[in-house]
Amino acid sequence: MSEKENNFPPLPKFIPVKPCFYQNFSDEIPVEHQVLVKRIYRLWMFYCATLGVNLIA
Repeated sequence: MSEKENNFPPLPKFIPVKPCFYQNFSDEIPVEHQVLVKRIYRLWMFYCATLGVNLIA
């Protein structure tokens, strides 16, 4: 197995923390489930953003 460069979570370059692990939807998730997984991921990100806004407010 070839070593793949960690790419998740995607972080801006100015943050000194490196990504933790490798994630690739097209390689690791079956084609019939990719749309569902991406929707769930986006929903989870929206939920995290909502919690962040709620924490600040």
